[in-house]
Amino acid sequence: MNIKETIDNNFRGNIYILQDDKVICESVTGFVFLDKEEGITSFIAAAKMRRIFSEKKAGHTGTLDPRATGVLPIALGYSTRFIELIPSHD
Repeated sequence: MNIKETIDNNFRGNIYILQDDKVICESVTGFVFLDKEEGITSFIAAAKMRRIFSEKKAGHTGTLDPRATGVLPIALGYSTRFIELIPSHD
């Protein structure tokens, strides 16, 4: 799935303009649920989302090693404050 499809599927009702693989908007606060592919770390995935959305803050709620695949919740903007409130499963 490309960036435009991801935005269209996750941010319905809001208008975002893509320019050079970046989202042009004032600020984004919320969560992006990324289907992480093999070969990328959770930190790099969060950093890429931060750059794509031109946001100052981004953080992930779990850790998937580079060999793992799956859904990685990424908080953007002020929603990064809620990461510590999300319960973890041991």
